[in-house]
Amino acid sequence: MENNNINDEQSSADPSQPVSTPQQDMAPPAVTAPPEQVSKKSHRRLILLLLLLAVLAAGLVIGLAWHNKQNKKAVVEKPLTKVNMHMGWLHQAQFAGFYVAKEKGFYKAAGLDVNLKEFKDGEDINKLISDGTDDFGTSTPLEVLSARDSGDKVKAVAAIYQTSPYCFISLKSANISTPADLKGKVLGYVGDNTEAKVTYPALLSAYGISTSEVTTKNIGFDIVQNFQTHAADTADVYRTDQTYLLDKANIPYNILKPEQFGFNIYGDVIVTSDKIVKNNPALAAKFTQATLKGMQYAIDHQDEALTMTAKYENQLYKDPAYEKYILQNSVGLMKPTGGQKLGNMQFVVWNRAYEAIRSANLLKTNIEVSDAYTSEFVK
Repeated sequence: MENNNINDEQSSADPSQPVSTPQQDMAPPAVTAPPEQVSKKSHRRLILLLLLLAVLAAGLVIGLAWHNKQNKKAVVEKPLTKVNMHMGWLHQAQFAGFYVAKEKGFYKAAGLDVNLKEFKDGEDINKLISDGTDDFGTSTPLEVLSARDSGDKVKAVAAIYQTSPYCFISLKSANISTPADLKGKVLGYVGDNTEAKVTYPALLSAYGISTSEVTTKNIGFDIVQNFQTHAADTADVYRTDQTYLLDKANIPYNILKPEQFGFNIYGDVIVTSDKIVKNNPALAAKFTQATLKGMQYAIDHQDEALTMTAKYENQLYKDPAYEKYILQNSVGLMKPTGGQKLGNMQFVVWNRAYEAIRSANLLKTNIEVSDAYTSEFVK
């Protein structure tokens, strides 16, 4: 029978071999790691992820820093605008603000490469600026008004000297202390300049003295020699420097300051052309403001300014004591009064200069005073 055969096969099997069952033939179940091991693996993965993010963040920061550095470098390396600035006299401490602006990088920061040109005998700076040979220069209000009268389109953009250093000196023995004392005297015109032709008559007129009651005479530039030879009773000079030569020569003198007798006008002014003011006001603004920054720095740091000036100064001004004298005597005349900004200009002062030059019959045409200057770039 069938059941007996099965029993016979089972009974005939090797009793030493275990009998397999359906459960024993199946694959063994997977071994599950303890919970604490799973937690350690997750923690390691989290740390690796955080480290990766930190590396990426650091790379981003470094990349941005490099990019910013390249941008700044690109700005610095941008081509500078070349500018010609023509001084109204020889290189010396009178123009310290310009040298400081160049040496301290104020011009460069404004995108300008400024060439500081020294005055040469016979040059007409206002004409050179008007025709475009030079971009900026220094002049005086009387010279600017005369230039515009002659057709030169120049315009003052800032005043270097709020009060002109221009004055008259005389030997102490001449006893000249007011314009009233000029009557009957020989008045010296150094170099036959416009300032003398205007300022003498203005002071004489204020004291009711006719020009026929004085004698005028052209004299040389050597102030010491003029007084040693008694070339004239008076001479017109800049008190910021030429009086130093008289002090050094032990020549006693009196100073007659025009502003003390109602004739106060600006001294040196920065000038440019009408064309630049109209077509390139950004250039006029950059140059004017960088120069004024240099002037303020020179006022505040005089010893440092003199060191910078020494790199440029003419051989005639190599005496350190002379240069110090010039800057010290200039500072008080540069500073504005009444809360005005450094370099500022006002109509009333310009109009005073205009009326004086017109009264001296040195103008051929009627010019607009407001066309001769602008304070729009003084900030």
